[in-house]
Amino acid sequence: MSLVHWNQCWYENPELHWQRSPGAYINDARTPTLVVRGLVDARVHPEQSLQLYPFLKIKGVPTKMILYPREPHAFRERAHQENFIHWTVDWFDTFLQWDD
Repeated sequence: MSLVHWNQCWYENPELHWQRSPGAYINDARTPTLVVRGLVDARVHPEQSLQLYPFLKIKGVPTKMILYPREPHAFRERAHQENFIHWTVDWFDTFLQWDD
């Protein structure tokens, strides 16, 4: 659970947290989404990403989740950095319409 933005747990102000939850606006979701997370991110817990992914899948929005073990908020391992770049470029190549 993240305390980054409001220094409080979700149950202390559920309305505020719900308004900023990925689930609150899922009915409007249509954009293909690549969800990328470091699993040891102490700044922002992966909970909302772990919620967002199945929400998008259920809605039929093209989505993929990539989880990097041992990685904090900014990736440190070279192999993970390179893999992230690969997935990002591939994602844009797949879903952006390039004009020649």
